[in-house]
Amino acid sequence: MAPRDEDRQLTQRGQLTVRDAALEFHERIALADLPPPDLCLFSPLVRTRETSQILATEWGVTQQSCAALAPGTRVNQLETFVASDREHQVFVSHQPFVSELIAHWIDGYEVAPLLPGGWATIDLMAPVRGGGSLVFARPSVYV
Repeated sequence: MAPRDEDRQLTQRGQLTVRDAALEFHERIALADLPPPDLCLFSPLVRTRETSQILATEWGVTQQSCAALAPGTRVNQLETFVASDREHQVFVSHQPFVSELIAHWIDGYEVAPLLPGGWATIDLMAPVRGGGSLVFARPSVYV
């Protein structure tokens, strides 16, 4: 019997995709003169926890489980978990929620739905609809 989706681990390809995305993300933020991530919040499900662990290792960043990033959360329920004392936060969650959250914060659909390993950087002035602007995005993967 196949494991439930929430119990599945990252495959070797998934791990490679995350490492490649982490490297590209780090290079892009350095070129844009943006601060490095200082917190990685992740859904408590297996693959997001594993993804966060890879990011924490690659970037030397603190990671923390966040139940609000688990499947079933609605975009308008998230506004309270953004840490005001952090300069650059990374959220590791699930689709379609992540793409809905991006569209909510930038108040538009300029970013295609993210595929595994995809990411977007948003300059978030306030964690509300339209409270941010898109800096750059990598919605697809090239693995």
